[in-house]
Amino acid sequence: MKITVAGTEKGRQVTHVYDLFDKYDPETGISSMARTTGYTCTAVADLILNHKFSRRGICPPEYVGAEQNCLQQILSYLKERKVIYQYKLIKGKSI
Repeated sequence: MKITVAGTEKGRQVTHVYDLFDKYDPETGISSMARTTGYTCTAVADLILNHKFSRRGICPPEYVGAEQNCLQQILSYLKERKVIYQYKLIKGKSI
């Protein structure tokens, strides 16, 4: 999976790129789909249970990502489970 976000940040063109390659884990028997989607859902549930995300109502993923530190906490939660995004910041131009 590749996520690319481009735009202006602090007056400069920047592009944030997140790359993920994940596969079936033979040690746990858990598929990549379960690891990448299920663990992400439980990471957000963890944020809610620990009062780190408290917005009420219907909340698309963009709302969680807009909250300070939520994205980093989700990525840390995933990394603990060996689901690792590679991140690259490109300054000065958009892709």
